[in-house]
Amino acid sequence: MAPHIAARLVTGPVRERLVTIADVDPGLVAADFADPAVAGALAEAEVLYTSWWCPPITAEVLAAAPRLRAVVHAAGSVKHHVTEACWERGLLVSSAAAANAEPVAEYTLAAILFANKRVTDIARLYREQRGAARPRPDVPRVRQLPAHGRDHRRVQDRAAGDRAAAAVRAGRAGRGPVPDR
Repeated sequence: MAPHIAARLVTGPVRERLVTIADVDPGLVAADFADPAVAGALAEAEVLYTSWWCPPITAEVLAAAPRLRAVVHAAGSVKHHVTEACWERGLLVSSAAAANAEPVAEYTLAAILFANKRVTDIARLYREQRGAARPRPDVPRVRQLPAHGRDHRRVQDRAAGDRAAAAVRAGRAGRGPVPDR
């Protein structure tokens, strides 16, 4: 993973817990598996703890990591770094996609509601004109959620009791009130 990501994820308490449950070098961040400084650790590694910007775990990387049994990914999708070679080798792969789905849904719904209320436009206009801000009618509103599996369903669930969000679900945002049923 990228060093700046490691610094955010592997904080003091996390680092303390990691060193009590596994033989780890919390100071080693493998942003490049070809780095000679990583080679010794890779040869001994049984588990890779990965996150955003992890380089691809290719057949060459796996050849340099004969003891590797698992990849634990501290983020959502693993499709950018877990290659076919990992599956062929039978590595166990874990991801935080399910744990991350709820905050993604909450953020998505908040972004939709803010967009429909034109919060960023109003804030920009307020900064520019100090108080003379009015929503601009030419700014498009969010009309409908794109379908993206688990995250899409969670956003819909979160929006269930909100009339503005109901308008988004019904594809009616910006086109008047949602009819009562």
